[in-house]
Amino acid sequence: MSNRNKIFIDWFLIIYLTICLAPIPARAEGLDNASSTNGDIIQETVEEPMIYALRLDEATVLRGYTFTTSENDFKVGVVDKAVIKPLTVRFKKIPDSHMLAPLEKTPGEKASAIWEYDLLAEDGSMGKLTKPIYLAVGITNAKMNRKIMYYWDKGQEMWRALPSSIDLENKLIRATIYLPYARVALFDEPDATTYEAWASWYPTELTKRNELGCASNVYPMNTPLWVCRLDNLSKCTITRVISTGPFVAGRVADLTKSAFKNISNPRGGVIGVRVFLRKEGEK
Repeated sequence: MSNRNKIFIDWFLIIYLTICLAPIPARAEGLDNASSTNGDIIQETVEEPMIYALRLDEATVLRGYTFTTSENDFKVGVVDKAVIKPLTVRFKKIPDSHMLAPLEKTPGEKASAIWEYDLLAEDGSMGKLTKPIYLAVGITNAKMNRKIMYYWDKGQEMWRALPSSIDLENKLIRATIYLPYARVALFDEPDATTYEAWASWYPTELTKRNELGCASNVYPMNTPLWVCRLDNLSKCTITRVISTGPFVAGRVADLTKSAFKNISNPRGGVIGVRVFLRKEGEK
């Protein structure tokens, strides 16, 4: 046998043994994997949330600053002199899969993403507040039910409500908080009888039997209601559902012109309102 043939046979044996004796990959198992339709195993990836971070220097601490996501669905407003020393503000959107236990204890239907923020001093400790900070969270459901911002109290394992107000034009709920760290989210009010949306009007002459009537699709006929301005909740009118409508997204009621004039100038066309149940005979 020639040397050339011997070398060829030796290389052939090496390649053959390498292929035959190669280890077979272990089959992936466990909850972190998912099967595709053809039976192959694919690794399930969990996307890490994007962290927004910005440092407040001494000059910015004095004048205040509002941090906003590019989608305008979360804001942190640190007002002037709310903190004494420079610090870093961070916030991120928390996946629901990271909040399974808290989401089993929600006070109502979730109406936003869950957001986490913290204020960190330069040494890494939690920053100290001398004034409350302002938060705004974007609404993600299309319901007109009143929405309230809550923060998760990990010690008591419960969601705690924050004094909240709605920005209808920007679809945000705003609140103030005194904590340098929190996880917050929006939830629909649990009683499902209070709504915050737009209201318009129609000529009173169309329903002479009730000058202070209204049309609404969210309350039964003949339901007595209060309708109050969102920007001045002390300015209200009584009304009663006498018709269905309006058939416009984001509009909770159409008032008679007489009722509308009790809370706003009809020239404006529409106004943001809070609508809730009224006891019979209450004025």
